Amino acid sequence: MRDPTGLETSVPLSIAVQSRNDPPHITSTPDTVIAADVHFVYQLTATDADADALTYRLLEGPRGLAFDQALQRAVWRNPSPGRHPVVFAVADGEDTSYQRFQIQVGQPADLRFETQPITRARRGQLYSYQPAVANADGDALSFDLLEGPQRMRVDSQTGMLSWIPSAGSNAIVAIALQVAGGGQSQTQRFQIRLVEGNAAPLILSTPAKVAWIDSLYLYTLRATDADGDTLVYTVAQGPSGMRINPLAGQVAWAPEIEDLGFHDIALNAYDGQTTTVQRFRLHVRQTARAPQLKPLKGIAFDPNSGLAALLDLDPLVTDPDHSAGEMTWSFTRLSGDPVTIDYDPRARTVRFAAPGFFNTARVRLTVSDPDGFSASRELRLGLRERGDFNGDAAIDLDDFFRFVDAFDTAQDARQWDDAADLNGDGQVDFDDFFDFIERFEKSNGPGRR
Repeated sequence: MRDPTGLETSVPLSIAVQSRNDPPHITSTPDTVIAADVHFVYQLTATDADADALTYRLLEGPRGLAFDQALQRAVWRNPSPGRHPVVFAVADGEDTSYQRFQIQVGQPADLRFETQPITRARRGQLYSYQPAVANADGDALSFDLLEGPQRMRVDSQTGMLSWIPSAGSNAIVAIALQVAGGGQSQTQRFQIRLVEGNAAPLILSTPAKVAWIDSLYLYTLRATDADGDTLVYTVAQGPSGMRINPLAGQVAWAPEIEDLGFHDIALNAYDGQTTTVQRFRLHVRQTARAPQLKPLKGIAFDPNSGLAALLDLDPLVTDPDHSAGEMTWSFTRLSGDPVTIDYDPRARTVRFAAPGFFNTARVRLTVSDPDGFSASRELRLGLRERGDFNGDAAIDLDDFFRFVDAFDTAQDARQWDDAADLNGDGQVDFDDFFDFIERFEKSNGPGRR
């Protein structure tokens, strides 16, 4: 900056230059005209000037067109006649490039390739591919290499391709092999990927580790191979009767009652040279069943010994699949007077306590097992009163039958039941009976549950 007197000053400025992101560039070209009885195979390739990691997706395509994102390969095994739009997307995290085209599927051709090429080669080793061609009219055939790397040769009469990749060969090379005869021609396009050594298959799937009696266990072993090798799946270790589809990887087994317990499983994925093994332990169990709670009417607090009661939970529950120690308990106050609930999960006990003005309350007990099944029961809390012989906070038929057993006895009788002597006169007679009936009706009358 300079003023009118000629004095000047300067200040350094920092300018950050941000690089512009270059979108991915799709380099592969699909074969857009095929016959209905020819497999469509397309290897999608792209480059990125910024060396960004690329992701590949199939956005639109005909039914049956499968795309392996890891291998960037599309395969359509049973093309149907007609025109079918296809859209692929390649993204670098910021920008996305699209490739749109249509596949024209014609009627089955009299002249067509019947074999799929080998799409992997190693530097310094001979690559060869002998195509087989269906030639319904028996015409003389000639082959021509329309596109391919330098020094790749084709036998014009047999179509045999041969090539020894050099150290300077591109990692991926595009091939277009044409056959002609009887006025017709067909072109088989594919790509060859150069690999260094052999990459072992990579298993992508995780198995379910629990199977149930009388239920079909299904698991699909999924793996990928960086070299594009065809994978073969086998059961290396497992129970008798377990089967696997060698090409699709689907495992199927129907365990029976004698299969209860644990089984060590080993599944192989083989690429022709290297085997990758997935090992896991499979637990065969009976069909899950819910826990059951035993009958429990209520708990009566004794005012003379404090308004509290301790309940042992283990004897209350049975579960055919789990032990009592595996159960989880929860408690919900439903109605009535305030009451505190202290649950000890280690001892598996619950302590109920009430203030001095307590009369009655209701609580729901819920027990859950590890399979997610549960059972609930309502528990009545009340004050212990005469006539409630079993201490369940209610005077009911159980108490009535106990009273009947003690009726018409005196204090010196062998079956004397002091609790049944409600008026304390040393004998259980009709005075006690009418007292009990009054208490029974009060406990079970309207408004009491």
